Amino acid sequence: LFQCLISLLMLCTSDVIVLINYFSQILWLSFGLSIAGMLWLRKSKPDIPRPIKVNTFLPAIFLLCVAFMVVVPAIAEPMNTIIGAGIVISGIPVYYVCIKWKKPESYDRFSEMIMSNTQKLLFCTFTEGNTKLSDD
Repeated sequence: LFQCLISLLMLCTSDVIVLINYFSQILWLSFGLSIAGMLWLRKSKPDIPRPIKVNTFLPAIFLLCVAFMVVVPAIAEPMNTIIGAGIVISGIPVYYVCIKWKKPESYDRFSEMIMSNTQKLLFCTFTEGNTKLSDD
C-alpha cells in the first residue's frame, strides 16, 4: 500500500527536481555505506586479495564529502529525506515477497506463464537455456 502511495506521489509531482531531491540524498548515503564497508573489510580482513590498491586517505576524504552531502540536505529539507527514505524502505517488503520468500510450485508456473505471454505480446526473445540468476 505504501509503495502505491509513493508511486502516486511521484506521478502527481510535475517537478523533476523534487524527485531528484528525494533520491539524491539516499543515493549518496548508499555510496558512503559502500565505501565504509570497503574500509571495514580492509581493517577486518586484511589478507583477502584486492585488485585495486587505494590509499586510505582517499576514501576517508570521500566519506567526509558524503557526510556533508547527506547531513546538510537532511537539516535543510527534512521532508525530502523522510520521503526518500520511505521510498527506499518500501522496497523491503517487495524484496521479501518476490525474492526471499520460498514460493510454491504453482507460483513459479504462473510466473513463467505471465513472463512467456508478456514476451510474446511484446515480441521479446526468450532466454537461452534454463539458467538460474541467483543462488537462493
